[in-house]
Amino acid sequence: MKRAACDATDVAEERLVVDWSPLDRSKLEAAVRHGLVPVRIDGCRARIVDGCTVRRPYTFAATARQRELVVLGDREEIAARVPLLATRLGASVMQGATLGIAMTVVGRYESDGAPVAASELEGTCDRATHVVASLSVGAFVIGGESTTAAEASADVAHASYARERKHLDAAGSEAACAATRRADAAPPDECSVPLRVELRALRPSPEVDPRPPPTPEAVSAAESMRRALESAKKELGWCHRVARRATPDLSGVLTVSVRLARRGNVRSVAAKAEGNLDDAIAACATARVGQVMFPAADDDRPRTIVIPVLFGALAR
Repeated sequence: MKRAACDATDVAEERLVVDWSPLDRSKLEAAVRHGLVPVRIDGCRARIVDGCTVRRPYTFAATARQRELVVLGDREEIAARVPLLATRLGASVMQGATLGIAMTVVGRYESDGAPVAASELEGTCDRATHVVASLSVGAFVIGGESTTAAEASADVAHASYARERKHLDAAGSEAACAATRRADAAPPDECSVPLRVELRALRPSPEVDPRPPPTPEAVSAAESMRRALESAKKELGWCHRVARRATPDLSGVLTVSVRLARRGNVRSVAAKAEGNLDDAIAACATARVGQVMFPAADDDRPRTIVIPVLFGALAR
């Protein structure tokens, strides 16, 4: 299928990498052994982001040996599919009628397929936009202005390009590829050239709470306050149980305001009763809650804690 443009926003996209320089292909071949490979997409070009990795492994899966012939018929298609080769060779390629790529594929390096968030990147990764989700390996030959190659079957493409006067690039050994087996745990040394990658866009990192995490001291103080409030509510529950022995239909809201000293002791207690709650339950609440010890404060600022309690009538 003709491809005249590259969309860097694609979530998942396959690209040929046979046009990469031998150095970049070797870097990619080595990088897959250490974790997922981050890359930067800039239009039709993909570059490895040096010093950046993702701690997820690839698994190599050997496949039946497959031949593939890709024929690119005009300058737009060449610039989109193999932009680096077009740049290196300039007008000699861009003016050619046909560019053919014969590939022998012997296996794939595959990731688990799960999306990768930008927060998973480790190292110097500011430039990364995608990761290599999978990578096909084997050997290839590229020929130009080749009517023979354009009409050849994939099985004879390598031989056709080898005879062409405009033999533009090649890597890997066809003989080494012929010796591969499906049980192989890794591709042969001379048949492990990167051919095609599947790129997946990085997911944005989850939003980070700008507030610093609570210190152990703050967590301990919050837990102490929670326990003190539970103790106060138990005291108020005791007052309710005593009061409803005489008045089973006792119900309403009791609001208790507790003023604390710096050390956590109670300075004063005020209780406001609503509903049919009487003064006796308010007096009980004032006395009982006044005995509860609360956590100490960090400064001398006054502290007042309000405890609203809903009292229900005794069920009959």
